[in-house]
Amino acid sequence: MLQHKRTVDSAYSWVVAFSATVVTFFQIGLVSGLGVFVPDFENQLNASAAVVGLCSSIAIGVRYIAGKLE
Repeated sequence: MLQHKRTVDSAYSWVVAFSATVVTFFQIGLVSGLGVFVPDFENQLNASAAVVGLCSSIAIGVRYIAGKLE
């Protein structure tokens, strides 16, 4: 019978997990809060709401495409 050695998570693995969580929260917050800045982006870039909305949609799509697929 094979004996499996039980390993304990290192401190570095917790740092990586915490960092990934923080980055995910920031990314979701930035994409969700982008709608507040749509009028400013329209004025600064001389673009329509559709073009600015397309950029927001692409950002959300990249976030979900890069995520875990289940």
